[in-house]
Amino acid sequence: MHHIKLRIAAMIVWGSLIFLSLNAKAQLHAPASVAAEAQIAFDHFPELKNVPVTIRVKHSYCTGKTRPTFISCFLPRNKRSYVITISDHTIDTLTPLLFENLPEPARIGLIGHEISHVADFVQQSTAKSWATAAGHLSRHYMDSLEYHTDLICIRHGLGANLEAWSSYIRATMHTRYWRGADFVIKGDDHYERYMNPDTIESYMTP
Repeated sequence: MHHIKLRIAAMIVWGSLIFLSLNAKAQLHAPASVAAEAQIAFDHFPELKNVPVTIRVKHSYCTGKTRPTFISCFLPRNKRSYVITISDHTIDTLTPLLFENLPEPARIGLIGHEISHVADFVQQSTAKSWATAAGHLSRHYMDSLEYHTDLICIRHGLGANLEAWSSYIRATMHTRYWRGADFVIKGDDHYERYMNPDTIESYMTP
């Protein structure tokens, strides 16, 4: 029993070291279950090397989401920190889209998209940040926001991974367009909130 406790303690310490020391230069913190893909994606965003970003894995309806910490909503852009949530449990319909069920390129695409939100948010003034938060109440505003976020992801060199994520969603959910988890019950409504694979390819073509 004593040896088992020691092994468990060692595993906890090792996991914590991975979480806390993922990147000594950047302020990225992620649990071991997503660390490798997170590092690959984060390396494409050198402008975020001094921005505190924490990735947490927990039960969440959406497969991925990003937000500034609560206190950051009141701070200037150079003082903010951000939290990315990767879901490990959701409704049955969305379970195939969980991080653990994705092929590696799609995993990187998913995290790359979420980090792209951070890259967008750090450029915003406090007033603009509050306007973005209010914009979440508008479907069409969110269509534009997520589309623009995909474009940021492509421009940071993660287009192939984003396309893998986009293709996986459409093949798995049997849909041509994807407007997000909130619309999964409503089906295909022909709004390209998240870029289709062919749209992503068009932006990747010189």
